[in-house]
Amino acid sequence: MSLFDTMTDLMGYALTYTQHSGIDQQPVGMGSPAVAPYGAYDTADGQTVVLGTTNDREWQRFARELLGRPDLADDERFRTNLGRVEHRALLDNDVAAWCAERDLATIQQSADSAGIGNSRYNTPSDVVAHPHLVARDRWRPLDTPGGSIQALLPPPVISGYEAPMGPVPALGQHTEAILAELGLGPAQGGAS
Repeated sequence: MSLFDTMTDLMGYALTYTQHSGIDQQPVGMGSPAVAPYGAYDTADGQTVVLGTTNDREWQRFARELLGRPDLADDERFRTNLGRVEHRALLDNDVAAWCAERDLATIQQSADSAGIGNSRYNTPSDVVAHPHLVARDRWRPLDTPGGSIQALLPPPVISGYEAPMGPVPALGQHTEAILAELGLGPAQGGAS
């Protein structure tokens, strides 16, 4: 499978939407071009929370129970997802202002209570240090020309099988062996 095939598979929703609607949705950062509100918002304690809705019932809970804003829930512009997407900027301003006044823990506890999907936004360094990777024994030492590093096991987890994780070769370390396997000598392979 090529990388192109992999990426088109990951684009499944966007490709299906465009194929059947004729509309190329435009990216909206951490949000979804198909639903609103849905995005990343800064919190009072310097964190970022991702909050979102995926249907009209969730929106009602989001506005009434999470934000405490029945006026938004009753606003004709926001009654349907289509309207919320059309007026995304207005909603994002209200959600951002609400989040900016609260810390991450309070927001997440309130969102959980209201049944609203939420998550702390994790940076790559947060993921590297994530305790779940240690708890699931996903790190392995790997030798490299620059010394030993920690590397993640490939994602498929198959009971009783561990993917081989050999050392990273030095530049050119295996050139002669590969050329010999192909029946080529150093001059034929371009090696000097």
